[in-house]
Amino acid sequence: MDQQFIESLSSQLKKIRKYCMDAEVTLAVAESVSAGMLQMLFSTMEEAELFFSGGVTTYSCEMKAKLLDISLEKCESCFGVNQGITDEMAKNISTLMNADVGVALTGFASPIPEEGIYEKFAFCSICFRREIVWDGSFSSIKEQQYEAQLDFAQQTISAFSSNIPLLQSKIKPK
Repeated sequence: MDQQFIESLSSQLKKIRKYCMDAEVTLAVAESVSAGMLQMLFSTMEEAELFFSGGVTTYSCEMKAKLLDISLEKCESCFGVNQGITDEMAKNISTLMNADVGVALTGFASPIPEEGIYEKFAFCSICFRREIVWDGSFSSIKEQQYEAQLDFAQQTISAFSSNIPLLQSKIKPK
């Protein structure tokens, strides 16, 4: 990792932390393709316990159904990877962890040619109090699987950081 990448990621994480602390909101993460990297990044931030509720990493559709209340039938029809599944993951992790913001990421960090999957791609969703405020997809050209996983985690952090104004607009004055 180069210094510019680390500085950019650190800056975005600090921006997310500031938003959460200033707005007094908590966040939770549901991820698969990033293998817990988002949880690791959020949990290592200063005073993480004040805004990071936690998260789950699920690969199998069975665990997505059991832990995140995702329809097993819908999940199995797409290997657990599509925008609708990711939207549900974001909403359901926020409920499970009693968090204001739910972030979800699922995708493929390596090709699976026998299943017709040749590209590395991911879907991301961000919800605020169970309402999806942003969702989208990412691609990665990184060669190694772990590099693609880190790339997807970084793209998620960037999307979250970029959408803080939208999240702020959802907060009702006290």
